[in-house]
Amino acid sequence: MTYLFELNHPKHFHQFKHIVSLLSADNNVIIIAREKEVLFNLLDENYVEYIKFSHSKSGSILKKIAYHLIMLRKLLVVVYKHRPGFFLSKASVSTIFVKVFFPKCKTVIFPDSEVVWLTNKIVRRFANKIFSPENFTKNFGNKQISVPGIFENAYLSPKNNSIEPLDLSLYGYPTKKKTVLLRFVGWSANHDVNQFGFTENQKKRLVQLFSKYDFNIIISTESVLPNELEIYKNPIPASKMHSLLKVCQFYVGDSQTMATEAALLGAKSFRYNSFVGVNDMSNFKFLEKKGLLLNYNNFEELMESIEFEIEGKTFRFKDSNNYWNECKDQNSFILNHLISEK
Repeated sequence: MTYLFELNHPKHFHQFKHIVSLLSADNNVIIIAREKEVLFNLLDENYVEYIKFSHSKSGSILKKIAYHLIMLRKLLVVVYKHRPGFFLSKASVSTIFVKVFFPKCKTVIFPDSEVVWLTNKIVRRFANKIFSPENFTKNFGNKQISVPGIFENAYLSPKNNSIEPLDLSLYGYPTKKKTVLLRFVGWSANHDVNQFGFTENQKKRLVQLFSKYDFNIIISTESVLPNELEIYKNPIPASKMHSLLKVCQFYVGDSQTMATEAALLGAKSFRYNSFVGVNDMSNFKFLEKKGLLLNYNNFEELMESIEFEIEGKTFRFKDSNNYWNECKDQNSFILNHLISEK
């Protein structure tokens, strides 16, 4: 059996890597990857063979649609050459094209964000099977399967992943200091239209706050930093990011994915953006209930909460080990369902 995976984000590599490894023992597995942030670097650093697809950098939905149509031919060439039995992606629009032009292929998607209209209204209709986290609030009918925990479990669970803590001294950071990772995203995705994260001034204020308490400050960013913050820019390879998070006492960011990763790896994780609120995504509400993540859409409230935690005035976070002790093996669960679909 041939399985074709499409990766559009660094998270997708991590989410699928164990499934890919397990399937590769008895099947042909092909990976296509679209240029996004550090995805190509991440694949190269892990010696993964893949087919390169470029990625639209435009923030315009119409331009993104046009770009996907241009790339359709390349995708279909790959599909017709290898004739996969399964096409798996996070919840890519490629699912539509594969199903329309090669209906024998079983399409599988993994949505975990209730706010992505394109997935919830269109892409899911072209999927044969839909895996979603057990706390996901959308109902897609009989083809939907709820998996244990959230998707980050697949690559962060200590039961089947060994993530070694990073030695910060190798990168010139004093190991006796506490460390914070600040993560700033680009806000150019389709679902980011009319949404916001940190402003330049707010980024500066975050750095000032952690400087006041003498932290090692590391900034991971998709966008250009103000000149005075360039000295804090992350020097650590993409393949070491989880090892970095493992030694961070604090994480603050407007990213969705990394906030979750930091929380599950034991950092005090603060997430700030305009998605936070009554209609926020279920996985972030779930993590907050577990005492692993705090969500804010008000910057001043965020700053106060961070400072209270630094000074020990509040103790709002729980030990992430409590979460892991309750979790089942997500990869085996998904693999068993895939194999049963042959």
